[in-house]
Parts: sequence; structure tokens; C-alpha cells
Amino acid sequence: MDGVILFLITQTVAFIIALFKIYVQVTVKMRELELRIEQNEKKDDVIFKKLDNIAEQIHELYLELSKK
Repeated sequence: MDGVILFLITQTVAFIIALFKIYVQVTVKMRELELRIEQNEKKDDVIFKKLDNIAEQIHELYLELSKK
């Protein structure tokens, strides 16, 4: 009887440790994904600003050429 109780306690502790390990791994992976997304969003912002500047310059050139 004592062997069964010890076995169950050991298995319960091992299960809790495994769940905690999985939780930590998932949390770390989620943080890594959040950092990647933030980096990509910053890159996207830079690209959009450059595209906006190009579009503005094209529009200004169009206005200059249409006056001539």
C-alpha cells in the first residue's frame, strides 16, 4: 500500500513539473514571437514612410509637369 501511495505521489510531482516546464517553454516562445512581430512592425513602418515619401514626390512632380 505504501508503495502505491509513493508511486502516485512521485507520478503527480513528475506530472506537475512537466506541466510547469511546458508552460515555461510556451511562455518563452510566445515572447520570442512577440519580439519578432514588433521588429517586423517597425520595419513595416519604415517601409510605409518611405513609400509615402515616394508617393508624395511623384505627386509633386505630376503637379509640376501638369503646370507646364
